[in-house]
Amino acid sequence: MFEHFDVPTPDGSLHVVRARTPGRPLLVIHGGPDWDHSYLLPAVAGLCGRGIRPLLFDLRGCGQSFRCTDDTGYTVDAVVGDIVALLDTLGLARADVLGFSFGGVVAQALAARQPQRIERLVLASTAYPVTVAAPPAAARPELRALWKQIFDTEPDPLAATRRLALETLELDVHRPEALDAARRLVGAVAFSGEWLGAVRRHGLKGTRGTLESLGGRVRLVHGEYDARFAVEAARAAHAALPGAALHVLPGAGHLAYLDVPADWQVALAAALA
Repeated sequence: MFEHFDVPTPDGSLHVVRARTPGRPLLVIHGGPDWDHSYLLPAVAGLCGRGIRPLLFDLRGCGQSFRCTDDTGYTVDAVVGDIVALLDTLGLARADVLGFSFGGVVAQALAARQPQRIERLVLASTAYPVTVAAPPAAARPELRALWKQIFDTEPDPLAATRRLALETLELDVHRPEALDAARRLVGAVAFSGEWLGAVRRHGLKGTRGTLESLGGRVRLVHGEYDARFAVEAARAAHAALPGAALHVLPGAGHLAYLDVPADWQVALAAALA
């Protein structure tokens, strides 16, 4: 169903996974950021053969994409540059874009710097600019405490990344019956510690995007019980963006497509219609 290949950019090669079926391109930006694309394949596989052609890639420093020789290269703006180079190489003047979790932050930066490259912008399970979203998309206290404990005490960046992913799954998945599938899926991710190590040394740098210029091209998809980014922020962003659409998924957490897969597919199809 998917083909794998590498695409050169000025800084290094990106590993790309693209549906073999024809359709309108959908660029999918994964989160983490020290994860790879694979955990989002179930989120978009259902679009294949329905007029949408998902295009996923591993961010710089992640999966099978290149590593920076200088960790100051791990910035949101640098990833935006990678995306522009990727679109150019593939001959895509415009594309639909889906940004999930941290990928949504990258997608908003892309929208701020290159709005003409985006057809529809789907932001899922993510944070929003403070200029748009009030109250802030604060994580639940128990998740913040667990995240801080691992971030502060696990010295190895790769081990810390893996623990941050796996030990927070019970908070990222709302329905207990979805937890086993989530553990299998996330457990198979080829984690790296590149971004976490850079964040520890330099912080996370890059453009904070704005969405006002896209207006009616913005679609928000958010789980009702997202423990990382409160749904109230999605509702506030929707209220501040005339023409935007919001799909709140009842019974879903951060990994909404695992909690309520059928509802997720309906919402994503509607967002891209």
